[in-house]
Amino acid sequence: MSTDPIERLPAVFGDVLARYRGEKKLTVDEFASAAGLSAMEIRSLERGGYGATLMDFFRLARALGEAPAVLFVNFIAEWRAGPFDTPYTSRPSDFTRLFRLGYDHKPGDFRELSTAYYSVAEATHAAAHLNAQRHTRGVALLDTVCIYVRLDYASFQSDDGQCEGEQR
Repeated sequence: MSTDPIERLPAVFGDVLARYRGEKKLTVDEFASAAGLSAMEIRSLERGGYGATLMDFFRLARALGEAPAVLFVNFIAEWRAGPFDTPYTSRPSDFTRLFRLGYDHKPGDFRELSTAYYSVAEATHAAAHLNAQRHTRGVALLDTVCIYVRLDYASFQSDDGQCEGEQR
């Protein structure tokens, strides 16, 4: 494997793609059909033979039932965790996944609660507790987990030598 982080992109993407396909229990043919690609293209992508185009990336995410942003964040996190990406080896991923609960208040009026959770398990556990309360009040039950991706702090040194952090 190349030590150049950019040259490693197709191989890491292939690993992530194969893992997702395995988790979804899709055969190569099923996945290819859902993505509008050939089975040969899927095999080549999973082997790291070539990098996906942007259009391919969105088709692959749709075929996997994943939001493109979530697939991208998971791919970048795995790429940055590689042993050869020395600027980032000891640094945790800068991406944070946040989960919020939502529901359809009425047709065309989707609402979310303001509290964010740090895992799907934590969000669904909270939803079970909140739904018991919501049921007794006769209001709409929480039925959706919304996923957000946030870039954590980036530190810059100011003119006076102090570090400042900003969250985006």
